[in-house]
Amino acid sequence: MVIAFFLSRGAELLFSIALAHVQNNSLQALFPSSSLMSMLLLARRNLGLFQHHDAITGTAKDLVVNDYGNKLFESLAQMKDVTTKCAHLLLLQNITLYNPAVTDFFDVDEVRAKHDAIAEKTIIKISKHPRTVAIYNSLGQERYEIVTVHVSVAEVEVSEVNGRIIEAQVNPVWLGKEEIASGIFELAFTARVPAFGFSTFVISPISKSTGSTKRGKVVLYNNQRGRNGRESRYGFSVLVSGLPKVPFHIESSYITAEFSHKTGLLQSFMNNEDKKVMKLEVQFLFYGTTVEKSKDKSGAYIFLPDGEAKLIEYSKPLIRVIRGPLMSEVHVFLPSVQHIVRVFNSPGLDGVSLELSNVVDIRTEKNKELAMRLLTDVDNSGGQFYTDLNGLQIQRRKTLQKLPLQANYYPIPTTAYIEDSETRLTLHTAQPLGGTSRRLGELEVILDRRLNQDDNRGLQQGVLDNRKTPNRFKVLFEKRQGQHHPANSSLGNQLDSYPSLLSHYNSLTLLHPMMSMSRRVEDSSIQLKPNFTALTSSLPCDIHLLNIR
Repeated sequence: MVIAFFLSRGAELLFSIALAHVQNNSLQALFPSSSLMSMLLLARRNLGLFQHHDAITGTAKDLVVNDYGNKLFESLAQMKDVTTKCAHLLLLQNITLYNPAVTDFFDVDEVRAKHDAIAEKTIIKISKHPRTVAIYNSLGQERYEIVTVHVSVAEVEVSEVNGRIIEAQVNPVWLGKEEIASGIFELAFTARVPAFGFSTFVISPISKSTGSTKRGKVVLYNNQRGRNGRESRYGFSVLVSGLPKVPFHIESSYITAEFSHKTGLLQSFMNNEDKKVMKLEVQFLFYGTTVEKSKDKSGAYIFLPDGEAKLIEYSKPLIRVIRGPLMSEVHVFLPSVQHIVRVFNSPGLDGVSLELSNVVDIRTEKNKELAMRLLTDVDNSGGQFYTDLNGLQIQRRKTLQKLPLQANYYPIPTTAYIEDSETRLTLHTAQPLGGTSRRLGELEVILDRRLNQDDNRGLQQGVLDNRKTPNRFKVLFEKRQGQHHPANSSLGNQLDSYPSLLSHYNSLTLLHPMMSMSRRVEDSSIQLKPNFTALTSSLPCDIHLLNIR
């Protein structure tokens, strides 16, 4: 639902901008506004239907869930169609060359085979001729971030339309845990994109790697094949090793993240400016459910754990580390979850936070609820933490030990944080989840639930329709200074709290990722603008424009 909402918002904005553009140029006859509006109306209705409480919470029967999914899937495809047609119109140097009959001028960056499938990146085929890529920013502020696309060859360079070469990084794409794909590569580069607008870039084939495009270096720990040493795989330097003997790290110009050599999971965070090291451990745990036959059990409506969560049991997990000049990441393969931590060496705001990604698959579990827990040295005395209500308002929460465990869980639509007199730790989420802070310095969210029985609240089935599910988060550490930040002793009396502007914007960039589109057929007679924006200047950083109609 979150993807559907924010994609429909981007398409709505572009449609309104494109319609105003053709009206100002007296070219209404060129633009298929009626057919595009029909798609927008259907998307609004399908999204409105999904606001039903059983759809939002997942308390619907399987056939109803599938119906919701298919309706949203249809609207997602149509919103991408609206977006690419509007981009086609707005980016033409000569708008009179716009042909509404051309339905495939751009290919979108991600496609889904069906409603419950994970989106897959479109591969940009690179042959003898350069390929053009347009990046769309649906926010009202200029963005300067690292974007990634998939290309068919590694020997490429990225440039702006005016010919200025941009630093880029090529990473491997993985077929399995250890196998690198041939003919598919991840290309990362820094894109500056104006507010409510586009920037176009050119990906050109080159005969050999240049200084502007560098390859990520790979380390595999605890490999399953039993051999160690340095290898070359499809041009990538791969160091294959056993269990690391000491903690390892990845870093950017702003962040250093250190990982446990035993588990491969994050254990500390350092701000490279002040060299302050903060504890930041990640754990994955399972909650069970009550076992007494006479008592209710967890189900679609209720959460009745059988006690404290238990750590996932594993030993010597496979760990992949990819380091490069623009981005570095660590992949850890645990039972039921693949965990990824990324840092970006970016001049934009994506460089100030850690990105956490999980691909969760608990289809083999029975009566389990998977949680991710962050353990820090933030002294949130009194069990106090904060969650948002709707992406804007923040509600103070307080863990009460006299209540059962489940009574201290609260919804987290986009943001949760804990703080003391010096530090605030914020967890931004791209998908609404439930969470809590049950102990000092902890922040915890439930990632997925699989429950084998009905909980006698009306659904008449268990929660057994699980799929492989992606989750994305950003973790932001901020210093707290100034007279409005009380000392620890008075935190219990603090009734109001607000995210910083940096935190707000960090959440917006997570919820509204930039969208890339590749030009399907290159034609020198049809030139594209190097960039387009609907504004004369960016909106102030404290203003978020929801929609234009």
